Amino acid sequence: MEYTLSLFVFVTFVLIFDGNNYVEPVLTSSNLTTDREGDLNKILINQDLTQKIQLAQNVIKVMNDVQKLKNDVQRLETENSHLKAEIDYKTNSCTRTLECLDQKTRVAFYAYYSNNFKALTTGTTLVFDSVITNLGNGYHNRTGIFTTPSSGVYAFTWTVNAAGLHVAGSSGNEYGEMNASIKQNGVTRGSIKADSERKNDDDSATGFVVLSLSLGDKIKIVSDKFNGQGGMYSDDEYGRTSFSGFQIA
Repeated sequence: MEYTLSLFVFVTFVLIFDGNNYVEPVLTSSNLTTDREGDLNKILINQDLTQKIQLAQNVIKVMNDVQKLKNDVQRLETENSHLKAEIDYKTNSCTRTLECLDQKTRVAFYAYYSNNFKALTTGTTLVFDSVITNLGNGYHNRTGIFTTPSSGVYAFTWTVNAAGLHVAGSSGNEYGEMNASIKQNGVTRGSIKADSERKNDDDSATGFVVLSLSLGDKIKIVSDKFNGQGGMYSDDEYGRTSFSGFQIA
């Protein structure tokens, strides 16, 4: 808001009060030597009016500058509020989505048996030797164990395929059958079973769990409950026996 109206009112008031037209005061020797007191008074009044007008102009300029500064402050406060809201939104979203993992080491792995194999005896860890993905280097294909590289919430899935044929050196009347449990530091967190009862009766089972893990926790898939029998598929024709996981929060 400009304050030119105030200046107009102020100047008008002074001119009306003086009762004379405003004339820019000029002090010369002829002015000072006049013997008319009225002329001298008029000069002094005009000079005083000039000073008041100048003062009013200065005050109005300062007031306008202050108003502009207030407007700038208000604009910056609004922009700051919007930026803060955007930062808060992105921060909160980060804690709930995979996008957050861009800011730290991503953790994800996928591995499978490279060949068909005989069903394992109880207590034996499945070692998925062929590694396709291993972000964060948490999975070890020589031990079959995933070691948590950072604390958080993880999802895991594993699949076993029981063969209805004799594969990987299996023989006799028994065909593929095996239980596979997921263990967190030795504690069972989930279990599946694939069982082929007769010839050509293939079977497959898949498990899925979501676990809250601490740094250094050990996750593995173990043949559990009973000794497996027959053979297990892991190829591109009948399906891969596999293990995978990723961090979700």
